[in-house]
Amino acid sequence: MVSPYDVQARYSVKRGAGWVGYKVHLSEVCEPGTPHVITNVATTDATVQDTEMTDQVHQSLQARELLPAEHLVDCGYTSASLLVQARNNYDVNLLGPLRTDTSPQKRQAPEVAQEAFTIDWDTPRVTCPQGHTNAVWSAQRRNIRGVPIVQVFFRREDCDVCPLREASTAP
Repeated sequence: MVSPYDVQARYSVKRGAGWVGYKVHLSEVCEPGTPHVITNVATTDATVQDTEMTDQVHQSLQARELLPAEHLVDCGYTSASLLVQARNNYDVNLLGPLRTDTSPQKRQAPEVAQEAFTIDWDTPRVTCPQGHTNAVWSAQRRNIRGVPIVQVFFRREDCDVCPLREASTAP
């Protein structure tokens, strides 16, 4: 319990600001030349991540026939899987920045962080920062939440002599 006045309130931190309470997730129509009308309101406890609400918001809007063709959101409501899910399940183009990579790899060796690799989903092929392409593309696995995982492996002979090898295998 974090509050004797509201036993369901929870403590959370977002962008360095902490609070006890709840989160509210608002959707509104933002078409040029029309009034901005709130079309959906969802209140959650403060510990619920925004990404957990994206699908629920779409479900609620769909039930009331208010789904937009394009849904503009902040980075809290996006992920690669949510972009695909919105398109496949609701025919909605979810638009918003993806979250910044905060991994140790990005901080310690940005030259081999994820964005340094080029992914061609149609081929499927990944090109490393040194110009080598993957030897294996495996898309048969899922993480513990059921999200599909793509694993890519490069040739040992390319990696053994790579000047970025130490940075790319750093813990």
